Amino acid sequence: MIGPMDEYLIHQIVAPVAKVVSDNPNWQDRFYFNFIDPEKRLAGILGMGVFPNGNFFQGILNIVADEKLICRNYFRPLENDRHQIHAGSLRIEVAEPLRKWDIKLDEPDLNVSLNLGFTGRGEAYEFDAIKWEKNGAIVWNQCHYTQAGAYGGLLRVGDRTITRLVGIRDRSWGIRDMFQLDFWIWISANFDRYWLTAWLGETSAGDLIAVDGAVCGDDGSRERIVSLDYDIAFVKGLRTPASSSYRIQTETGRTMRLSARALQTIYVSLIDGIYDLTDRQILAEKDESTIIFDQVQEFDLDGDSGLGLIEFFVMGGCHKYPDTWNARR
Repeated sequence: MIGPMDEYLIHQIVAPVAKVVSDNPNWQDRFYFNFIDPEKRLAGILGMGVFPNGNFFQGILNIVADEKLICRNYFRPLENDRHQIHAGSLRIEVAEPLRKWDIKLDEPDLNVSLNLGFTGRGEAYEFDAIKWEKNGAIVWNQCHYTQAGAYGGLLRVGDRTITRLVGIRDRSWGIRDMFQLDFWIWISANFDRYWLTAWLGETSAGDLIAVDGAVCGDDGSRERIVSLDYDIAFVKGLRTPASSSYRIQTETGRTMRLSARALQTIYVSLIDGIYDLTDRQILAEKDESTIIFDQVQEFDLDGDSGLGLIEFFVMGGCHKYPDTWNARR
């Protein structure tokens, strides 16, 4: 079945754009943005993705502010149109490819609205494609690229209005079966003259699936990351990370030390609502049930101070922390 995107010179298989190369139900095409108030009072993530084989759009908004977690999820039928990137009140528009994006959302019942423009900070960084099989089936086969940037416009949460935000966006497409993956760390860190993007994927037994990333200079330079050793400390009595440290080696042979202190935690949720994280019972429930911790971090990279986010994904457990991060399936 043809649709609006078939008018563009973008075909890659001998079929209409609605048909992707794989019939895997987990094949997806996604945008993701994280955003952080430089005053460190508020942070959030939002994203939108299409599942062509399931015929639906899926979006997510998670914000943490004043010890409250705000969650809203979005779904709509695909209806053979990937050109309009929206679901519910969330809308993402490519204003200038690889450079600028417009993001709009209005949720009166959450007391949240935004009208933001993201401008990329230099060129995007393209990761090597990941392909990983488990028990003979492909469960991870994706392309990614990331790009740091700044936001203009307005974000309103409650009685607070913010006009300046920083963050990193991710663009990905391909197969990712979340329930079959075990563990990953994704680092996105902004510094004055450069930004760092990196990820590490492992099995629960500690076998490496992928490690990639780079230190990306504002001058266009790229220093690729080839290894990433990690150590994580946890909030007492919780599964939530409190801090983490990394030994990073690059393709030039340089060894860097990155330390990160968690300031706020987004317990990524597929359940809508506003959650008071000062309530010990609510915090315990979120801590116990989550498989994705997106945390605002203060970074130190060999003496340089930065601000950003680390995402810890723990579905199948982590060999280094069997009691803290056991499997969630």
